[in-house]
Amino acid sequence: MWTRIVSLAAIAAFTLPGEAAFAQQPGSSRCSHAAAGTVWAQVDWLRLQTSGGRIALSSTRCGQARVVVEPTADNPLRQTLSVDSQPGTFLVSYEAADEHSTITLDLDERQQVTVRQRPTAADAAELRYFQPVTGPVQLTIGADQRQTYAAASLWHLLLSEPAASEHLVPVLDRIRPNWRLAEQVAAARAALAASAETVVCAQRRQWQDWVEQLSDPSYARRSEADRALRAAGQSVLAHLRRLDPATLDLEQRRRIRAILTAIADSGPDSPERIAAWLADDKQVWLALMRHGDASEQQAAARHLSKICGKPVAIDPAASDDQREQQMIELKALLAEN
Repeated sequence: MWTRIVSLAAIAAFTLPGEAAFAQQPGSSRCSHAAAGTVWAQVDWLRLQTSGGRIALSSTRCGQARVVVEPTADNPLRQTLSVDSQPGTFLVSYEAADEHSTITLDLDERQQVTVRQRPTAADAAELRYFQPVTGPVQLTIGADQRQTYAAASLWHLLLSEPAASEHLVPVLDRIRPNWRLAEQVAAARAALAASAETVVCAQRRQWQDWVEQLSDPSYARRSEADRALRAAGQSVLAHLRRLDPATLDLEQRRRIRAILTAIADSGPDSPERIAAWLADDKQVWLALMRHGDASEQQAAARHLSKICGKPVAIDPAASDDQREQQMIELKALLAEN
């Protein structure tokens, strides 16, 4: 059996425990018309999930396949899925169409994920979500007057930008209804609020010191930092995935890719896992102060006070202009810490 899993945060191969596999000879093809329901319910050899803050796909088959699900009264979408899973190559093309719009999800030869929604009505807004292998994800809404949002991961995007959550979640839920992403986002927000004031900044600074040490002129020092990051285990993954590749040299990028491959957990994300990753992310807490409910705003204020070492207050009765000025001042304060 040949098992190929692509975790789009860190292109790596794993074996999924407990998954049944069906092997095909490389180069073979298969086309079928599945019964009613979603493609993902019919195709048990292909998994679509969120892992490490990214959309991730995995396959337990080697070969080519094409599956079509015809629309029904319960699910009006006509769905088509094409997969080419060969050693060293994993391509996926999915389309779901009805009278209102066409939604596509593609995993290309560079292992980049693109999700698009193209409405039938000319005055409806288009949507494009783009996820590179590493680095920020991007969401573009509209065609002529575009709104573009960028974030470190899918969860950063959904937690920090209400417009992104409003427009992107329904599209992703149409692709995979059992994701229930809105519930996951709400649960992650609650878990973050519950974790307020538990700051792990010292640990993050140590991780960043090791990342910088990966480019040390001394081979021994580079190896020492490499071993330390690996020993940190799963907890260091989110920090490494948030790094901007443009700020790293070739040696750092090479070693970080190898570390991610070695210790990455391909399991699906959970609200508790998301909250643990984002506990020290200043931009996420700022977003909770700006867009959260009263309890989330108070929790964010307490947490940011801990990060800054200075009191951070919030006035629920303040005007929009006053709140905006407070956000500007708070961003400047956080930039100093």
